[in-house]
Amino acid sequence: MRPGLRRPLRHLGDGHVEILDGCTGVICGVGRCGREIESYPVPTGAALKVKDGETAKEGSVLCEWNPYSIPILSEVTGKVRFEDIVEGETMRAERESSGNIRLVIVDHKGDLHPQIVVEDEEGKALDVQYLPERAGIMVKEGDPIIPGTVLAEMPREAGGVADITGGLPRVTEIFEARKPKDPAVIAEGRSKLTSAQRRPSDGNFPPRTPA
Repeated sequence: MRPGLRRPLRHLGDGHVEILDGCTGVICGVGRCGREIESYPVPTGAALKVKDGETAKEGSVLCEWNPYSIPILSEVTGKVRFEDIVEGETMRAERESSGNIRLVIVDHKGDLHPQIVVEDEEGKALDVQYLPERAGIMVKEGDPIIPGTVLAEMPREAGGVADITGGLPRVTEIFEARKPKDPAVIAEGRSKLTSAQRRPSDGNFPPRTPA
């Protein structure tokens, strides 16, 4: 692993699966001569299926993660306490297709700032994670947690679709503001059309003599 891959936070029971926190890291495949032959980015919250220096076979799973969400992870061991998470004001309960109830942070105004506080046994705050709008809470109040526990998840946006739809209003503004090359002449009132000859010198219409 390259130095950009930060130290794993949580070691699971099987002895080799690890949860990562911090910036995105990289898993590198190194050949017998020590030369890097392949590399794969590892996002925050990924579960590693291999150890550093372990020999991996072709087709082996190196890591797993949820591509549809961005996790908010705990960095310490302690107990969960909710702060300013009030149903109907800063949070709403949503029923998922599986039947489970999920708590989601909503847009709100005022002095409430939804956050998950991690406390020790004496009630002292060890860590605080502020929850942005649309964050789905993955833990319950009072749950004991360890480093690497997923506290909440943010939905991951589809960047391509967002860029296209976000740019359409700007494209419309550009086309509306553009001055046409050959603008049409629109009559300002009700009138009768007559034909006339253009002067070859300046292209203007000669004055019409009243009948």
